[in-house]
Amino acid sequence: IASQKMSARNVLVRKLDAVETLGCVSVVCSDKTGTLTRGDMNLRDMVHFSSTTAMEIVTDFSKTDPADKNTLPSKMLRGGIRNNATVIGKDNKFIGSPTEVAMMKAGVEAWGVKRVKDVMDNATLYEIPFDSANKYMFIAEPYDEGGQLFSLKGAPERVTMFCKCA
Repeated sequence: IASQKMSARNVLVRKLDAVETLGCVSVVCSDKTGTLTRGDMNLRDMVHFSSTTAMEIVTDFSKTDPADKNTLPSKMLRGGIRNNATVIGKDNKFIGSPTEVAMMKAGVEAWGVKRVKDVMDNATLYEIPFDSANKYMFIAEPYDEGGQLFSLKGAPERVTMFCKCA
């Protein structure tokens, strides 16, 4: 029945299954990043709260530094590229989940492939990879001054469960 309605409206589709499914849809959501239209996700902004609790938005990632372990934007991007996406070859082909690739591309654009590779090559003590059940990814790595550095990224409702002040 749904495909007959679509046909009556002169809809052209390659696969009948797609028409059947689309005919039953009542809401289509779009995030306007190109993920749906081009299969391409990009990191455009990083948002964090400063020490004065003012919200700060970072859009120019080239002002961050992978060696800077003090400023939050640098630490956020560094933590973001510590993921399971991969950069292949000189033409910067990326493989991985769209979210991880978006963070990796932002790092490569800001710091270059070599500096991103240096960050990725840091020793990992242990890792909890992202999955749809946990909705977060966790990485522990050795810290220069001794001890361990923990990076946690994921869905806000899951990440805030691990925060004391959230």
